[in-house]
Amino acid sequence: MVILALLWACGGETPPAPTPPEGPAVATAHLDLKDPQQCAACHATVVEEWSQSMHSRAHASNDPIYAAMLELQVKRSGPEVATSCHGCHSPLDPSDPTSAAAQVGVGCEACHTTVGVTPSSEAVSRGAAQLIQGEPNTLYGARRPTGSAAPHGLGGASKVLADGKGVCLSCHADHVNAQGAPTCTTGSEFDSPGIYDAGCACCHMVNVDGESTSGSGRAQHADHRFPGPHRAWYQNDPGQLQDAVDLSGHLTNGKLTAVLKNATAHAFPTGFPGRMAMVSAVARDASGAEIWNTGAPLTPGGPEMLHKVYLDAEGKPTLPPFAATLGADTRLAPAETRQVQWTVPSAAVEADLTLTFWLLPPKAAEALQLTNTPEAKPVVVETTTVTKTEATGAPAAN
Repeated sequence: MVILALLWACGGETPPAPTPPEGPAVATAHLDLKDPQQCAACHATVVEEWSQSMHSRAHASNDPIYAAMLELQVKRSGPEVATSCHGCHSPLDPSDPTSAAAQVGVGCEACHTTVGVTPSSEAVSRGAAQLIQGEPNTLYGARRPTGSAAPHGLGGASKVLADGKGVCLSCHADHVNAQGAPTCTTGSEFDSPGIYDAGCACCHMVNVDGESTSGSGRAQHADHRFPGPHRAWYQNDPGQLQDAVDLSGHLTNGKLTAVLKNATAHAFPTGFPGRMAMVSAVARDASGAEIWNTGAPLTPGGPEMLHKVYLDAEGKPTLPPFAATLGADTRLAPAETRQVQWTVPSAAVEADLTLTFWLLPPKAAEALQLTNTPEAKPVVVETTTVTKTEATGAPAAN
């Protein structure tokens, strides 16, 4: 019966037309909704996309940065600290992060059984995420399904999926550490009035060609790769980072200026508070010889550095979970345009500007013993070349 139900749902032999249900459709077969591979029978494209996402790598067994941070926090603060992490990193079974369901990460059921999000104690709690689940064995989407035959209940549209941000911000909102210092702050960055009504999905679930469900007849579906910075490391695809910031500049009267414009609805970088970006420059004379560069390392908290600086009780830099205070935040604010200027030799006629991104800056990688991992290596996001102009008119850029 399970096989027949899957065949019917995926475009095989057509069963007799059922009577449209008044409420959620009654499931025609039992599925393990915690297993994305069972979803792949009808939703192959979406499951393949999800397998490339950080949602599929949310568990500590698939994310070395999270695993190292979790291990260090447990070592310093005790095992109970881990319980606050499992709700978002192992939402399918937060009570047992070693189970097969927990190791799926943020699987299909984590979002598609949710009908509401609330901070009250009456919600179904998954650690940081406070989610209200719908009917058992029933899945919900951002819009009401067009069909009625499925091997699970069809619950119609969920408001917190349809708004493009409700479920997202249940985990990707704001967090503070045990000392009260703000760590992840994407929610408050994003929740500025009048600009970001389209929600997280506007950039992280854009419509792409193809059906999400076999036989649905829809020409497009929401991209379930949830693209973000990690694609530059795991899929060699820096496109999301390139779209996030516009880099331009000009070279005039012995001054080299880099212009950074944040094109996102949150700070850049955002998310994990250890991320860092940096703009650097090299100037050349008329022969093409390098005669100046920004040098390294740059001063933490300086204008060229886009990051947060966390300090311990003694005022020394530390990792975010152990900080007493946030010492500096030099990231680009939402929609901010910033100019970074250097004085260069008068012989400089051309300069290269480079924007580089770290998932994990060198000091943090060292503290987490991840220095030699791929995740600790920087990625060049964008480069541009500017040529000298004599007046303060329009800059030349290539």
